[in-house]
Amino acid sequence: PTQFHQVMMNLCTNAGYAMREGGGVLEVGLSRDPVDPALAERLSLEGPGEYLHVMVSDTGTGMDKETLDRIFEPFFTTKADGEGTGLGLATVHGIVRSHGGGINVYSELGMGTTFNIYLPIAEGTEGAEDDELLAMPTGTEHIMVVDDEPGVATMASETLRVLGYTVDEFTDSRDALRAFRDDPARYDAIVTDQTMPHFTGTQLLASMSFIRPELPVVISSGFQPRVESSLAGGSLSPHFLSKPYTIDELARMVRHAIDEAARP
Repeated sequence: PTQFHQVMMNLCTNAGYAMREGGGVLEVGLSRDPVDPALAERLSLEGPGEYLHVMVSDTGTGMDKETLDRIFEPFFTTKADGEGTGLGLATVHGIVRSHGGGINVYSELGMGTTFNIYLPIAEGTEGAEDDELLAMPTGTEHIMVVDDEPGVATMASETLRVLGYTVDEFTDSRDALRAFRDDPARYDAIVTDQTMPHFTGTQLLASMSFIRPELPVVISSGFQPRVESSLAGGSLSPHFLSKPYTIDELARMVRHAIDEAARP
């Protein structure tokens, strides 16, 4: 369930981005639909039959065929520099495929985009507990989350709140630094993206380390970022979380960073 929360956050955030200038309609649908042999083969499904069909559609800018052919490639993005990592749809594709499902995408320039996800149906699981979420480590600490992609920031923040943490969410690294300087004792850990406008994650933490060098830190990035000299020479030791990451990986990395900092 937590992985499919991540799928929906990514798809709906992209839909919102596609409609940011002219507005539009975001539609989400869920149904049990038959899949014929041709569609099953095209989507690399196990075979024809009844599948769970999840649909996310927008009336935004749409995509041309060249863009459509590349949308699931890691690090491919149509967003401006600093506005996206190109990992969101790669993450969606990986999660869906790992559950035996497939994705069909239809888009036209100026007309919008529709993502159709087909998933195998597991019968008799109604009311089952979310064991995956229950197995994640919890906490009560106060966390700062910083990511310039609103969907990623919200996904991370909501996950940590469900696990018991108090979370302050920022999509602008300048606002995050101001909040930290106003009350540095407020936070027990920082979770930040690396590639952001204004301050990178390591630049942000370099400024914070002068005030709280012992603060637990998690940096998320598609590449392992170069540690700034001001960080490398201090006691602040960032933990790296590779993008795209799962919600379980986030939960465990945050708990590990906090527990490690608390050790004598």
